[in-house]
Amino acid sequence: MTGEDVVSLVGASSSAAYEALAVLERSGVLGEVTGRRRDRLWVVTDVVGELEDLQRRVTARLTAPA
Repeated sequence: MTGEDVVSLVGASSSAAYEALAVLERSGVLGEVTGRRRDRLWVVTDVVGELEDLQRRVTARLTAPA
């Protein structure tokens, strides 16, 4: 999600939205993935972790000898 997404979804001001994103990032709920100062994007770290784990398991199953 972007800061603009938060503003649109919850009707918060830009400053409140970015402060909320910062709090969630510090607590480990969200992770910023662009590494940029502008046009930043945050993801839910636990969801991304689960998706990465699923990808590893699917790849292992597909590449395992039959």
